Amino acid sequence: MSFKRTDSGLSNMHLFVKVDAIIYVEGGETSYSLEDIKSGKYNKSSVDITFWRALFHYFLPGKKYHFRAVGSKSSLLELKELISKNLISNVYIAMDSDFDRHQNSRRKKKGIFCTHGYSWENDVWKPSVADEMASP
Repeated sequence: MSFKRTDSGLSNMHLFVKVDAIIYVEGGETSYSLEDIKSGKYNKSSVDITFWRALFHYFLPGKKYHFRAVGSKSSLLELKELISKNLISNVYIAMDSDFDRHQNSRRKKKGIFCTHGYSWENDVWKPSVADEMASP
């Protein structure tokens, strides 16, 4: 069963899945629009979910989160606007910075998490990992 969620519905969705917050991330096989997201559509798995889940688990132990991958960053930016305008709560977004720092569009706001570098893949890369991958 699927139902359309209002901003208030998005804010209260965490109660239905019994977590502290819903976290939307990039990735997955399909990109969903904000309208799709409000209808409950999302990708259940992605490498982005794996990365961000580990980060939240490490830095915020004891909290429960439900992760949803929605494909492209454009949908996350629409959610970011709703969060920034305090129209939704209990909803976080976690995304790659891409060129945000250079475009002065990276503002710190509660509930909005960005990678330090261009992407999480760039943040975790280091020479020893590359050397290990290249070795037979």
